[in-house]
Amino acid sequence: SSHTNRYGTRLHTIRGNNGASTFVISNEATNGGGLVEAFRIDTEHRITKPKTPHFAANASPTIGSSSDLYVARSFGNVNANVGSHYNNSNGRFTAPVAGTYLFGSGLWCNNGDDNSGQHLLVFRKNGSEAGFGANHRHEKNQLTATMCIVLSANDYITTGFASGSGGSIQGSTPRNYFWGYLVG
Repeated sequence: SSHTNRYGTRLHTIRGNNGASTFVISNEATNGGGLVEAFRIDTEHRITKPKTPHFAANASPTIGSSSDLYVARSFGNVNANVGSHYNNSNGRFTAPVAGTYLFGSGLWCNNGDDNSGQHLLVFRKNGSEAGFGANHRHEKNQLTATMCIVLSANDYITTGFASGSGGSIQGSTPRNYFWGYLVG
């Protein structure tokens, strides 16, 4: 079945043999009338949205100096980057749409930093610290933080050490990471 709204966008419902439904959108003005999957509801009523902006990067980033506010960038692996909104070279995720995003980050400080307790892991929104940071260490020198942040379209988020806290990291694939996901 299908329904066309007043803007010329048509929502089609495609039912699979197993009872699952896929909802696709077509709009001749934007994609030549081709179908683009909008969301899917499976037989257990779980909703998936394959185009939801999200990214995940891990493994030994470069940490900037005070001139770039200790931003973590150039992670060794970018495992996901739906929509290509994460730029690994500068460590920025740029919001394609306004909404609430969930971010997580972890950095593994060098062994010489074990007892210093001075390093603070933060998220920055458009270059300014976004509300809180974490210097709790799971295991000696591992810093982690998770936070929901409301962004406008074209706002950007980075992670790294707080201004003035400095720090350096150890190379580690599982312990150094940065990820984000549009939640609503």
